[in-house]
Amino acid sequence: MRQTFIQYLTESKIQIPQQTFKTVMNVVAAAYFSDLARRMRLDGEEPGKEFEQHLEAARAKYGPFELHNITKDNPALTATVPFDTKGLPERYRKNLTKDFAIKLTTGPIADPQSGGEYFPKTKGRAGGMHINTRNAGNVDAAVYMPKMIPVHLEKLESTVDHELQHMVQDVALQRLHPSQVGTADQRKNATEDEYYSSNEEFLPQITSAATNFMQSVRGTKDREEIKAKFLDAVDPRRGKGVYPFFNAVYKADQQKWKKAVKEFHRLVQNKI
Repeated sequence: MRQTFIQYLTESKIQIPQQTFKTVMNVVAAAYFSDLARRMRLDGEEPGKEFEQHLEAARAKYGPFELHNITKDNPALTATVPFDTKGLPERYRKNLTKDFAIKLTTGPIADPQSGGEYFPKTKGRAGGMHINTRNAGNVDAAVYMPKMIPVHLEKLESTVDHELQHMVQDVALQRLHPSQVGTADQRKNATEDEYYSSNEEFLPQITSAATNFMQSVRGTKDREEIKAKFLDAVDPRRGKGVYPFFNAVYKADQQKWKKAVKEFHRLVQNKI
């Protein structure tokens, strides 16, 4: 049965191929640890035991990778990653007869506000993805507090998941539901509110918001405080730091905002 867009809105999230996610994270983790090791050496330190423990844990999770010579003049790693369409749910794969590739660029890109970006495929050109490892958090602080490394990797996982959801929209869902993906002109000319409230951003933004929220309440034991932070994040009427995504959707379509809050709550309810 053909699913409506409303049914897509009520899915847990856009499903991504897990092997592709793991392969992208393998390269992203290599860039993150390479940059962190460089920063440690610039401060006159060699990576210590705690760094090595987190490095080996990442290799066990994402697969083996080597550290690279990342420099100011050569700050990024590049790779061509297969996008495994067989790893998508069957309902996404209608009329998909081939796999795709992602041209991945990752490393400490100059703009710390730019976490990631997906560039749609075009005829004769693979889709592209940029993942900025600087957006993982305060990487300089991790030089002295390696215990922050797992938190940074969690943030990078969220960014990769978000951008891979956009690739699923590009290669699969727009064939079934054209409203899933806007045009290049729409993306270029959108205001911030239009960007956040677009169908294209709806589910990926909820996923990212959930990760940000979970990190913001890490270590908080007071359940009432956590509930208050949840309400502050989703409800612009409270005037206490609402997330830009929920603010934009509330202004654009309150029924859609209610769906977003419901899904966000499902993702973070273990903390509330």
